[in-house]
Amino acid sequence: MAQSFPSSNSSGRVILFIMGLLVIAALGYFATRYFTQKQDFSKSQIDIETYKQEILELEVKIKDFERTMEDKNMDLAEKEKLLNEKYQELESMVVRLQGEKKLNRVNLSKMKQLETTLSELQAQVEQYRTEINALQSDNQTLTGKLDVYRDNETRLRSQFRNLEERHEAQSKELDQTVRIASVLKTKNIQFFEVRKSGKELEETTFSRGKLKILRMCFVLLENKIAQQGIRDIYVVIENPDGSINANFESGTSGSFSHSGNEQVYTVKSEANYRQQDLPVCMNYQPVDQSFSKGEHRVSVYSEGYLIGQSSFTVK
Repeated sequence: MAQSFPSSNSSGRVILFIMGLLVIAALGYFATRYFTQKQDFSKSQIDIETYKQEILELEVKIKDFERTMEDKNMDLAEKEKLLNEKYQELESMVVRLQGEKKLNRVNLSKMKQLETTLSELQAQVEQYRTEINALQSDNQTLTGKLDVYRDNETRLRSQFRNLEERHEAQSKELDQTVRIASVLKTKNIQFFEVRKSGKELEETTFSRGKLKILRMCFVLLENKIAQQGIRDIYVVIENPDGSINANFESGTSGSFSHSGNEQVYTVKSEANYRQQDLPVCMNYQPVDQSFSKGEHRVSVYSEGYLIGQSSFTVK
């Protein structure tokens, strides 16, 4: 009995069928991969738009920082703080994009655009930082100069005060010198006994019974520093017991200020001083027309200064 073998046509159909299955399987694989990549791409597109929006907001903030830089009332430290906050936001965005790039979840060309924008923003932030650093450096320089100016001002004020004090002291010293130099002086203090006849007898020692009226004469010396004008001249006669010989009843005697105290005077006269030697005379009669026995000291005052002294004796 003869053996039977399959025909060549039947074998060809089997091969075609297998090949068809393989093609269908390949098409299914590639279709699945295509749709998966499409979904991933779509997701990456959504992420890209989100990043774009966030970067746009950052760009607006950084551009608005120009107004912050122009704000004269804001401290540089506060400006630097705000700028650092924006720089940290940029750095955070760069890190996030690098993470997406490593995961290959975004389109490289669009990623490049975002990175370029971020680089430009970072450059802008660095420019602001450079401007702030320059301003801070200028401030430090100005502060140093201001400290120098203040030190100089303090030193000059101290020198000025010292000069003022020295000038004031010198002025007081000069005033005192002028006052002392302008004090009038007397010479040739003379004493006369005025008799009833009107005759005057010059003595330094008088008889108590005869001396009823005492005439005193002296010369105010020339003084070119002293001011011209009317001067009050006071004569003080001190009794041997130290009391002041005064006649208040006749109105001859009174008091004047001397060294901050009230000083009783015996007799007073006015002199019209003209910076030349000026003779001055005045008479004095005691209350009881009698002088005590002993030495009587006589002092002459003008403008609170003692300008002459002498004495006479009564026996």
